[in-house]
Amino acid sequence: CEECKDVSDIIVSNTIINPIQFVEDIEKVFQSMKIPGIENLLLKFHKVNCRNAKSTLAASIIDTSIEYCTGSHEMTLDGTPLFVFSYSLASQDVFLEFHHGQVNFKTSNLISLK
Repeated sequence: CEECKDVSDIIVSNTIINPIQFVEDIEKVFQSMKIPGIENLLLKFHKVNCRNAKSTLAASIIDTSIEYCTGSHEMTLDGTPLFVFSYSLASQDVFLEFHHGQVNFKTSNLISLK
């Protein structure tokens, strides 16, 4: 259809099962984040009638949000293993350092192993 042709250049990199429902459920979150380009995608999303085109636009909205929040085009939701590390470390003696795919726990003070 014509609407599908209009979105045929969009490359989707997530495999969320129902992206339309996902976007509809948290649309206000997407709007509040003020992500560049999201408002335009949301307008297109609401304008199209074709379910396939709407699904592609929804998946694009999700991808754009992930890319904006992570600062990376490499994090995708595509069925491959994904490691999410969440922490709440409120210590003045220990801190975390991320370096080349590694998480290093470091101390502010020297610790002797004697």
